[in-house]
Amino acid sequence: MDMMKIYYDMAEKLRPYAEPTMDERFKEAVNSAIRAGEPSIAIGDYLAEAWLHKSAPKELLIEAYNLLEPYECGDIHDDIADDLGLPRKVDPLDE
Repeated sequence: MDMMKIYYDMAEKLRPYAEPTMDERFKEAVNSAIRAGEPSIAIGDYLAEAWLHKSAPKELLIEAYNLLEPYECGDIHDDIADDLGLPRKVDPLDE
């Protein structure tokens, strides 16, 4: 299966768990990333929002986190990994 389709599908799976707690500017920024062909940015943002509000099933959060590349992960993604019992993703350029 095409990886871009997997990314777009994951963004759509996370959307209903994340968007209800997002303000309009944040929603527009995420939607702009999707329209620009950057669904992984949307996944990272939706993942963080859904995790912060404990609104998504753990399995979905794990699946979404596993799609992110190390360079796409920030401090909040380290917290998510720790909470979910996953190894942190470390960008080799940051080592």
